[in-house]
Amino acid sequence: MFGRLLAFHIAGATVVLLSEPVPMLSRKGGKLHRRAGDVLATAMMLAAIAGFGLALLHWNVLLLGIAVLTFFLVFCGVRPSRSGGASVRRGSTMRSVS
Repeated sequence: MFGRLLAFHIAGATVVLLSEPVPMLSRKGGKLHRRAGDVLATAMMLAAIAGFGLALLHWNVLLLGIAVLTFFLVFCGVRPSRSGGASVRRGSTMRSVS
């Protein structure tokens, strides 16, 4: 059980690391940006779920908290884009707030 979860976690994290530059470097709101972001978010959620299981099996409270926080932050980042509430204007990131 642990070995399968670990392999699942490593595979998800590998997909995240390999696909992360694509949405960062592509045009915001474009088709490539959205699709690559979907792949990235799905892989991060799967890696977080596997990390949650790994932390439960070996009872590591720190890693359990990291897995829960990662899942929550990815969920909060994906939710607005799925519901149509995300802005696709240029400059609508944190620098426009300050």
